[in-house]
Amino acid sequence: MASVATEESEFTLKDGQKLFAKEWKTAEAPIASVIVLHGFSDHCGAYYDFFPDLANRGIDVFAFDQRGWGKSAPEKKQWGVTGGTAAIFSDLDEIITARLTHCESQATQPPLFLIGHSAGGALTLTYAYSGSLRSKLAGFVAFSPFLSLAPAEQPNPLVVAIGKLASRVLPNFQMLNKLDPSNVSRDPAVCKAFAEDKLCHDTGTLAGIAGMLERGARLLTPEFVKKFDKKKPVFLLHGNADRVTDFASSKKFFGLLEAEDKEFKEFDGWYHKLHADLPENRHEFSTDVADWILKKTNDIKKAEVPTANL
Repeated sequence: MASVATEESEFTLKDGQKLFAKEWKTAEAPIASVIVLHGFSDHCGAYYDFFPDLANRGIDVFAFDQRGWGKSAPEKKQWGVTGGTAAIFSDLDEIITARLTHCESQATQPPLFLIGHSAGGALTLTYAYSGSLRSKLAGFVAFSPFLSLAPAEQPNPLVVAIGKLASRVLPNFQMLNKLDPSNVSRDPAVCKAFAEDKLCHDTGTLAGIAGMLERGARLLTPEFVKKFDKKKPVFLLHGNADRVTDFASSKKFFGLLEAEDKEFKEFDGWYHKLHADLPENRHEFSTDVADWILKKTNDIKKAEVPTANL
């Protein structure tokens, strides 16, 4: 098994906002490269063996704490202050641009994929439709995407409607949205770690929460899904016992998606954090993701080889 090197850095956006970032990479030139988007009340340091597993397969991983989350929001007044979808995508555009430049500087010219978990999964799928640099990316992976909440977690529709209206007046009004730690994983140790992690502050803003709900709803609209680039590969993964985001919504989205290259993986009995399921089986998830990325990378390399003249 190849050794994995890690490197922490600070990515400064054009407006001066500093984002905490971390990279997992092997000593050898990468075969492929990925950017990872974490979910609500999460951060890039809480993904257990997932990133090292990818790096051990030759996949360079760049993850960062998004604006409003993790180490990128050291002050309470910054918690959950993400801005709307346009603002989030503006930040992501800067990250993607930098990573594309990094990939181009590598001798292997690794293709760049976008991966997202939970709310980051919905962001990934939305970027696949409307992101300004989506054509530069090799493919999209979304696991446990937040298209809608699990049935037991569905909010009152009236509360949602009032919240959307209020978000127009007080977009950065902060509110606690406590996630039940026992719902995130079948591993009690993971649930305990999540409950005790001070970087998982469970604090969103009216605009941020409204944006999450809106992105999920749009992704389940046939007219919206039909506008996806049919040539871009998409891989969805979801546990059918997820207690946070709705498994049935992922299946619905996958059915609507008309991509020529799409794949869905169902994990029987697994909860929300596929990367942090029971220790004895969580590597199944990272292996599936790595296998898919490497296969798509191989397909790209094959397509780049000119057909010999006969």
